[in-house]
Amino acid sequence: MPIRLIDTQTLKMRFFNSSVVPKYAILSHTWVEDEEISLQEMCAMAEDPGHAATQKSGYEKIVETCLQARAHGLQYAWVDTCCIDKSSSAELSEAINSMFRWYQESEVCFAFLSDLPADIEDIETALLQGCRWFNRGWCLQELIAPRNVNFYDEAWNFRGSKSEHKLRTLVSTITGIGEDVLKDSSLIHSIPVARRMRWASERVTTRVEDIAYCLLGIFDVNMPMLYGEGHKAFMRLQEEIIKRSSDMSIFLFLPSPSLGNRGSYIEDPTNAKADVHVCDMFARSPAAFIECDSLMRWGQEDPFDAQDFQVSMTNRGVYLGKQTLNFFPQHRCFALKHKYEFLNLRSENLPARPEVFLRKIGGNLFVRCQPCWPVQGQREPAMVDHEIFILSQATPSIKSAGDIRSALNRALRFQLKSYDKRIHVKLGDPSPQDRWDCSTTGFLLPNAFHFHTRIAIHWEIVDEKWSSSNRQSHTVWLLCEVRKVNSVSSRRIKYMLVESKPHDENLFSMAEGKFCYYIKDGGVGPFRWYAPDFTSFTVQISRDGDDDSDCEIYTCAIDVGGQ
Repeated sequence: MPIRLIDTQTLKMRFFNSSVVPKYAILSHTWVEDEEISLQEMCAMAEDPGHAATQKSGYEKIVETCLQARAHGLQYAWVDTCCIDKSSSAELSEAINSMFRWYQESEVCFAFLSDLPADIEDIETALLQGCRWFNRGWCLQELIAPRNVNFYDEAWNFRGSKSEHKLRTLVSTITGIGEDVLKDSSLIHSIPVARRMRWASERVTTRVEDIAYCLLGIFDVNMPMLYGEGHKAFMRLQEEIIKRSSDMSIFLFLPSPSLGNRGSYIEDPTNAKADVHVCDMFARSPAAFIECDSLMRWGQEDPFDAQDFQVSMTNRGVYLGKQTLNFFPQHRCFALKHKYEFLNLRSENLPARPEVFLRKIGGNLFVRCQPCWPVQGQREPAMVDHEIFILSQATPSIKSAGDIRSALNRALRFQLKSYDKRIHVKLGDPSPQDRWDCSTTGFLLPNAFHFHTRIAIHWEIVDEKWSSSNRQSHTVWLLCEVRKVNSVSSRRIKYMLVESKPHDENLFSMAEGKFCYYIKDGGVGPFRWYAPDFTSFTVQISRDGDDDSDCEIYTCAIDVGGQ
């Protein structure tokens, strides 16, 4: 992009094409409302040296910047207040997308700390930390990008450079940015996304959108400026980041109600420890990453590893492809597998490993959640053999929370028991696979007129007196049809056991079994069936909760007995 520079001798503006840009100095400072000089005022002062704008404190900063530039042997300087035509939204957008590079390509950056007292000789951490420059969003890239950053106090006295070890150590302590990155900005892309977000977590900007726009260079992304979109700007930033990066740490922030990314309480009517709060998949601001200052990845990232994290945005949410998830049975939650952990914990209440908890809510669809109870017990691997989509936003929409609660409260779950120690029994091959939720051992029912399911019951009869070759293995198929009776929450369930696996979508028309039963809300008495080896199966379906409640969780209890 072409760049507009100030001639440090005449204070007149010069315009240069990107291929012929001369060496220049650049200013980093904190703005003062109604005191900064615009491009239009700068041009007016070139024609009228007595212009009223010369009385503004912003003009003094421009003059001092030019004096310092000339002292460094530089004929040109760049100051953000007057070198961008902010009356042109197109130029402003292009400039913001180019700003990191402009700072990076400067010969020297002058960081003017307007609230650093000139009469204090020794600069200490607490003194620097109190300067506004260290908590402004835009100043983050202005610290990292330039090779040389010189610091000046309120009287424009030189107070040190980030190339000096002592001052660089102080700045690193204040900002949380590693000294290696302060020394060499090219290392920034080796830092996990969450830690880079942490650098901005306590910084502020005048406009909400700018907390996203000021980070474009930090993450090497580009996007148009849309002032007025509010927090959506930070959402767009994260979407742009995942287009370019396979770094999963972007999701490793800790959901918090105070930050607006943890929402409605969802109660599990059958297991209190499975109660959760639903959460947004993306953070609403960098503040959500406040705990990520020591987040590290195990081992080296291989950018060509096809098994590494893959992510993209779709109209269904965040798409992760096929994933092996961790499973926490006690809480009925899954968690994404990743290679990150905290090296140093800021609080005893924080886990050593950040988790992205998930609850399945529909066909291939999950929602991020936060368990209401402390997560205990061992995680187990749980392969989800289908594509995974995660809702990108679950708050603050009341409708979304209601939809999620309703989806979780429509289910057909299975309980399998064997009363004969010789019989080892398990469920398998559930269909449709995308509706199967292994965390509850059941199907999530769609809000549809009818729904067919199929699941295999495998059993093996084992006797200590028999050799392994004499073990008898069998399979029977349980077919269920769930059909709405009316527009309310009343359903009837038709089920049967068959000996051969049906393949047609219309399971009941093709099945050769003879055992069909219908139930209405409230359940029916048990139904018994005998396999050819005389193993008995007792099946009973009942509804949890009252018939008039919104909860439509049906439990299919299958008891397997001996011959």
